[in-house]
Amino acid sequence: MFRTKYLKLLLIVMLVFLPFCDEEAVETIPSNEWLIPKDQIRDGGPGKDGIPSIDNPKFIPIKDAPTLNIDLVIGIKIGSFVRAFPHPILDQHEIVNHTINSTSFALTYCPLTGSGIAWDTSAFSLNKTVGVSGQLYNSNLIPYDRGTDSNWSQMMNMCVNGQLIGQEAKQIHVVETTWGTWKMMYPDSLVLSRDTGFNRNYDVYPYDDYKFSDRLIFPVSNEDNRLSKKARIHGVIVGEETKAYPIGSFSPVITVLNEDFNGLEFVIVGDSLKNFAVSFKRKLSDGTLLEFEPVENELPVIMKDKGGSKWDIFGNAVSGPRVGAKLEPTNSFISYWFAWAAFYPGAEIYSGGLGTGLIHTLSADFLEPIRSDSDLLPYHEIKKKELDRFQISEMLTQKWPEIVTNTEIAPHIVDGQIQGFEIRNRTPLSPLSRLGILDGDIITEVNSIKLKDVYSLFQAFQIVQKKGKFIIGLERNRRLIRLLYTLE
Repeated sequence: MFRTKYLKLLLIVMLVFLPFCDEEAVETIPSNEWLIPKDQIRDGGPGKDGIPSIDNPKFIPIKDAPTLNIDLVIGIKIGSFVRAFPHPILDQHEIVNHTINSTSFALTYCPLTGSGIAWDTSAFSLNKTVGVSGQLYNSNLIPYDRGTDSNWSQMMNMCVNGQLIGQEAKQIHVVETTWGTWKMMYPDSLVLSRDTGFNRNYDVYPYDDYKFSDRLIFPVSNEDNRLSKKARIHGVIVGEETKAYPIGSFSPVITVLNEDFNGLEFVIVGDSLKNFAVSFKRKLSDGTLLEFEPVENELPVIMKDKGGSKWDIFGNAVSGPRVGAKLEPTNSFISYWFAWAAFYPGAEIYSGGLGTGLIHTLSADFLEPIRSDSDLLPYHEIKKKELDRFQISEMLTQKWPEIVTNTEIAPHIVDGQIQGFEIRNRTPLSPLSRLGILDGDIITEVNSIKLKDVYSLFQAFQIVQKKGKFIIGLERNRRLIRLLYTLE
């Protein structure tokens, strides 16, 4: 964690020598000094407030919100107030300033690094809102607070330039998951309205294929190829060490890990199918150390402790002897892997079960390479099929659990890496049968998205709803085939 140590040392030096500077120097230091390398600060293009924050958000009931299918949302719960902020809106505004009761906060989201973090701005003495500076560091958003015009690094959760330099941001716990999962958990919550006061088309993702490719727009200070660049990870920071939990490495059922990392005992709960990961400290204020196990089919309840108390996704005990208690979140957030590796080099990575929870029983044979890709012929056959758009949408959203339950899907391993998923014991009425997929087929890609983990399979099938056509690439009897579908 060289970078973190360097920043702390620099901050200490500034604080030691600042009192000995004359008055004029004291006034200039905050505006000229940065805690991050100046030569690595990039101009994002639109300029200061060129990407407008939403400062007067409107909210509507979930039933009145447009269908978001698999789009992600970021949820916040303060007291009894529950709000959801959809990615399609955040992609084009990046910051929403809002107040619930006496708590003012800025929900910051950087679409380039896939990081959504909420900061408590209640303690800001002047203006409690935050704007988009137009600058980037390691491809990541640099917000500025409108009270002092100080610049903050979102993924460092720290002011890196200006009057408040060195001050850490106070995080508010958020939950990021799919619209479908959120709707299941909080059907009565309010959702950020598209009536933002700006003329924007929120049905259009502004960065083309960025989200689904390894393409970067801006350079970063450190690269780490242990995971794909856009793998979404839940990163936990403990002192000078960090640990990354790829969301795709969790089983497609609620998985609970009671962890002890760098002296911190915490619990992390993830589900690759419902697409979430959250983590909390396991030790209560009275010193009690809790052990947790998963709870299925009771969302937003996700786990229970050994004493029988059940806890929800925001860390609240909602039943049992500890009802009313609240777990303290870890210092953590979700981002793309490439961004985490740039800010926190050398992070330990949770390997998980390689998505093995997707198959009812996984034979050890599946953990060995099935055959070498060098034996395969190039794609030489394309089969075409027309599908009704409504039917495919229903199949890939409402019937995804049916696909998982009634079909065995095993990872196809080549040279120790997942290179697709093999379909087995598919029922004749399975949604996969309607796509023309047979037992023994190894699905390797969908619309050029390589299938490297459980969630990439789910994600790839889901995004085809937004296309007029899509292609599934698969291996069948040692032949590489592309299935071309057109949606009417």
